[in-house]
Amino acid sequence: MSTRFGSRQRARRRAATLHEPAAGAPVPPPPPAQLQPPALPARPMPPPRIPLRANRAIPPIPNTIAPPPRIPLRNGNGNGNGSGNGAAPHASVSVASPRIPLRPGGASYAHTAPPARPGNGMHPKIPLREGERTRPRPSLTPADGLLARLLSEHWASWGAARDGARVVITKAQGSTLAVLALVCATLLVTHPHAALIAGLGLITALYFTTGLHKIWLLVRGERALGREAVGSVPAAGDDLPLYTVLVPLYREERMLPLLIERLKLMDYPPTRLEILLLISADDEGTLRAAGAYTLPSHIRVVTLPPGHPRTKPRSLNIGLHEAHGEYIVIFDAEDQPEHLQLRRAVAAFRTLPPDVACLQGRLTFYNQRQSLLTRLFSAEFALWYNQLLPGLTHAEGDRRSGIFVPLSGTSLHLPTATVRELGGWDPFNVTEDIDLSVRLGRKGLRVAALDSTTWEEAVPKLVPWLRQRSRWVKGWLQTYLVHMRHPLVLWKQLGLRGFADFQMLVGGSSFLLLINPLMWLLTTLYVTTRGTHIGNYIETLLPPGLFYPALITMLAGNFIFFYSSMYACVRHNFNSLTRYTLLTPVYWMLMSVSAWVGLVNLVLRPFHWAKTEHGSSLSAMRDAPALTAGARNRRR
Repeated sequence: MSTRFGSRQRARRRAATLHEPAAGAPVPPPPPAQLQPPALPARPMPPPRIPLRANRAIPPIPNTIAPPPRIPLRNGNGNGNGSGNGAAPHASVSVASPRIPLRPGGASYAHTAPPARPGNGMHPKIPLREGERTRPRPSLTPADGLLARLLSEHWASWGAARDGARVVITKAQGSTLAVLALVCATLLVTHPHAALIAGLGLITALYFTTGLHKIWLLVRGERALGREAVGSVPAAGDDLPLYTVLVPLYREERMLPLLIERLKLMDYPPTRLEILLLISADDEGTLRAAGAYTLPSHIRVVTLPPGHPRTKPRSLNIGLHEAHGEYIVIFDAEDQPEHLQLRRAVAAFRTLPPDVACLQGRLTFYNQRQSLLTRLFSAEFALWYNQLLPGLTHAEGDRRSGIFVPLSGTSLHLPTATVRELGGWDPFNVTEDIDLSVRLGRKGLRVAALDSTTWEEAVPKLVPWLRQRSRWVKGWLQTYLVHMRHPLVLWKQLGLRGFADFQMLVGGSSFLLLINPLMWLLTTLYVTTRGTHIGNYIETLLPPGLFYPALITMLAGNFIFFYSSMYACVRHNFNSLTRYTLLTPVYWMLMSVSAWVGLVNLVLRPFHWAKTEHGSSLSAMRDAPALTAGARNRRR
């Protein structure tokens, strides 16, 4: 051990001697300064990490910071006035608030700012992820691309609440349906006869309840016709509130000339009127057609940024952001509103109680006689808008009337502030009108029927009609699934009457349309196979305690539907449609086909918007009473 330690000490002394300079030897100069490595600057401290979690938000930006200026989403000028080269005008889209939610219900925000240097078109972009604790790493993206992306996500999430139609069916609903299906399948295997009798009994009870509900609406509607109509006397003078008209358009270049013509005929001061034509940025045909017109100052084109979903409610949300009016109304491309409709709406809002937050105008068709389908369609609308709708809407002295009223997608008048408080429209719901009617009722707000008519175009051909009606049924199912996620809460908010109306008009109607073919098949088999094994087995499914109620329900129910359609046509001067109501069962069969198509689309393409093509009856549109009356009024 001592030998090894001594050898180590001697080796260290020899190494030190080799590196020491000899006595009297010159000391070598230090290396030149330029050969020394440069001193590194002090490394800055990294920014503090911000936990971007759902329960910890970035501190809100003070309200003193002005929102960013409008940034055009397309090349060229973006002021909405068009360019000198004949291009279609493109309205600028600005952010409604300095903070934009990047996901529905989330707490992460980004703030847009004007470009640092004009012409480079670059903005810093910070990727924000939920639940990530990391230092943000900036990147660059084109200004219009960033803004379009932010707006796309913003408008897709705005209006889609946490329980919106973005989620078609929740886990709880899926589990409930799975358990129910398992129970039914088990009963059909173990006790098939008793299970079929119980199922037929439940279906008969639903038919019976629906028939009673329709009788009740007919009686209430007849009583409502004796009262003074809402908005029967239009507001006079020019001291009127600013009114915004939202007109969503997509591939409507054929309808645009007549649309602009009739919008100019609206009897309302132009200085108090704002008309927004909502056109998608990729709809070059409609944009080009709009650019060919010299629009008045109160008509403006708003170019919608591309994004998902491609639905009408998403367009309405962007239009709602751009709106400056105290009230808003929605018209479709083919609509012909009465020229005094806005004045009537103002008069109604001034006289009605403050909890009446929506006015629904009557709808009818200017091409009623174009085909057999348009005649049946017109008879259906005559019954709903002239007889049943007045029985649902606001009644003086009845605080629960008008709580739930299935609204239409057009001729809908609302206070702008109310719609914004509700969060706009759900962009993932293809019947945004029905969803809005439920949300109005859940807030305790009521609907009244406006004494004004809007003429529109009925779909004259079968395939487009099936496509339109299947979208309606898909939207009814969407709305039913969304608002039945918490049925007890819905009952408490709507009240017993509103909850019952919702079940009958949305859930019950959709289910009956789906189940009607099965019941017709069962009835046909029973009639054609009596005395055979099949007929005898069907008789065993209908014991006397169920057979007679089912027979009475079938006969009385069909009579009620026939009679109500005929009565509405005669009562409201649609006499030419009366004889066509005898074909109502054929019309029901077509509605059932569309219901099954809508159910399949709900599973395969829940957010697809099946567009209805317009312009098949332009000659009838030019002769519509609204347009001719408006022209006569303007000439005066």
